[in-house]
Amino acid sequence: GRCGRMLELGWEVGDGVEYHYSSGGVGYDSECDGLDPRGLRSQDSDGGLRRAGSARTAMAMEVSRTLLPWLLSTLLGVLTALSGTYIALSCDFLADLRFGFCQGLPFADRNRCCGGAENVDVLSEGCVHGGPLVRWVHWVDYFNFEHLVGAYFGRSTGFTIYMLQSVVLTGVAALLVHEFCPAARGSGIPDVKAAVSGFDLPQSFSGACLLIKTLGLSLTVGAGLSLGKEGPLIHIGVCWAHALARLVRALRLPGSSALPLHDFACAGAAAGVSTAFGAPLGGVLFVAEELGSVRVLGRRSLLFAFTAAISASFTLKHLNLSGANRLTLFSLSTSTHNPRKEWHSWEMAAFLIIGLLCGLVGVLFVKVNLRFTVQRRRMAKQGRLWLLPAGLQDRILRACPRLAEARRGDGAATAGVAGAGGGGSGGLGFAPLSLNVAEGVTIAIITAMLNYHFLSVLRAPSMEAIHALFETCPTSRAARFGLCAGGSASGPEVSFWGCTGLMVAAGLRVFQTSYTFGAALPSGLFIPSLYIGATIGRFVGNVVYLIVQSQGDSGSTLQLHIEPGMFAMVGAVAMLSGFCRMTVSLVVIMFELTGELTYLVPFMCAALAAKLVGDPMSPSIYDGHAKLNGIGPVEEQADIRLEMAVGDLAVLVSHHGCLDVSEAVALTTLQQLARTLAEIDIDADGGGSPADGGAANGGDAAGGEGSCSGQAAV
Repeated sequence: GRCGRMLELGWEVGDGVEYHYSSGGVGYDSECDGLDPRGLRSQDSDGGLRRAGSARTAMAMEVSRTLLPWLLSTLLGVLTALSGTYIALSCDFLADLRFGFCQGLPFADRNRCCGGAENVDVLSEGCVHGGPLVRWVHWVDYFNFEHLVGAYFGRSTGFTIYMLQSVVLTGVAALLVHEFCPAARGSGIPDVKAAVSGFDLPQSFSGACLLIKTLGLSLTVGAGLSLGKEGPLIHIGVCWAHALARLVRALRLPGSSALPLHDFACAGAAAGVSTAFGAPLGGVLFVAEELGSVRVLGRRSLLFAFTAAISASFTLKHLNLSGANRLTLFSLSTSTHNPRKEWHSWEMAAFLIIGLLCGLVGVLFVKVNLRFTVQRRRMAKQGRLWLLPAGLQDRILRACPRLAEARRGDGAATAGVAGAGGGGSGGLGFAPLSLNVAEGVTIAIITAMLNYHFLSVLRAPSMEAIHALFETCPTSRAARFGLCAGGSASGPEVSFWGCTGLMVAAGLRVFQTSYTFGAALPSGLFIPSLYIGATIGRFVGNVVYLIVQSQGDSGSTLQLHIEPGMFAMVGAVAMLSGFCRMTVSLVVIMFELTGELTYLVPFMCAALAAKLVGDPMSPSIYDGHAKLNGIGPVEEQADIRLEMAVGDLAVLVSHHGCLDVSEAVALTTLQQLARTLAEIDIDADGGGSPADGGAANGGDAAGGEGSCSGQAAV
């Protein structure tokens, strides 16, 4: 209160204080009687109440109170950007390590080994100008497998290295999460929304969660699983916000109360989005749209979020991770003002179809993923993996008894290790640590097998594949994944097998994301949703290209406006909306990701269509997981409205049931009122009739003087 405010201005309370009133103080207060920042002579035997500093010190502390929230928001953006930088470097290095290594430059991914992405030969997946000292070397070439055992076995050996690294990285991530911080699993966005709305979740924003989330995310994304790092980066930003808030409270800095924790958490979320996508404006709009749905955010909240987002983007710009001195992640080879990228009004029908398809796929994903999550948790109580048959698990547990623990029929663990029994009625089950690690390893094996052998667009890192899907033809990046026609590569690949490959890639990625998201691993959804939407959008673009091509000769001017890569971008933002059910912030994020100003209107229409299709059928993926975790929705439901008149609820009474609150009321009047109300209740319950001819009998209440106008009706 006032006493604490005055203490912050420079007053301290010692032992044995004798309080005395001072007429020149800030006002009488029983708790801090006699404190006067303008100069009080305190009286106490031991020093008691003493001045901590001069007026200059008090002014400096007041300035500190004013500037501290802004300095903390700036520092929050820097720390979040540094965490994102470490995650990006680690993910790129570990993802490329599955295919080869940089000879002469340790701990460098392929792009940095070759001196930038523009120096990478996308066809050979090596450097354009490989020198004798620094060059990218594939594992197959390094061990000379193809020369020794033939091309087929050499490729099989490359797959073995690819899969083993994925298994090891995923297993280590699952171990870290289970042993040190189970709250670090998932994306963390449901926890962020719950914390902003008022839930107390200390484990979800502890220092251990910050560390494990950062390390585990680097491992799982580097392992090539169907997940992204963008959602968890929002969680990491909020973890930094809580860490700084704890530090300020521990240091007892003046002004620590000037920035409420939920405002600081919003600033951390904005910094996380800005770091993940290089989209500062999108970060602020994400806070306003997603976090503003669970709590009313004031002007200061958005200003602090704006400050943190700017700070994070400036830090990324200074670090210049891409080497191209830009924040745009998907910088395309064709300018946004190129005539080939213009769109006609009739193409809006295709964009709405993309939104419709992505909305339906989003509903399918949400339902399947939530069902998988429920099944995972039900089987985990029995110590069983939901991905593997019970017979296979029994054989694994008998062969490796150290992984097992005895289970009762209800799934609870018992002391000791019993003999092997059925999976559903007791017997052996995986120990909790073994279960989480085994699930992560199983997910890594299945994902590696599906990615490596089917399509190059699945095998490559997701960010590279998405960038290629957005590109126009002819470009080497798109040609590497078979997205451009062969030979001269003058147009998109619109053959039957080319279109089929896109739909197979989309279907497999939906399946992979469904069984991965929700496991005991740090995981996000933004990159998988971008990938799925880009493949669906490019497929629709190929179909539209074929339709237009069939309407005229090959030299038609209309064909120049059909670029499947542009449809891929529209599909990406639509799928994001289908998963997360956001609109404005996603459109702005997509614009900042690509710099495509021309396609803002298609982005908006597709995102809105996907949301309108998905909302009646299922909740968003984050709301669905929040409900499974026991976090109820805080925002007001749209259907809770008072759609009736007061007369439909009120009981009309006579003047006997009214009191004039502007005058004194006698006790006898209150007694008479109580009897009248009791009679009204009897009439409402059992048909009794008030003796005084009140409202129930239609007495005075039926007339004009029974309206109690200007009086208080009880």
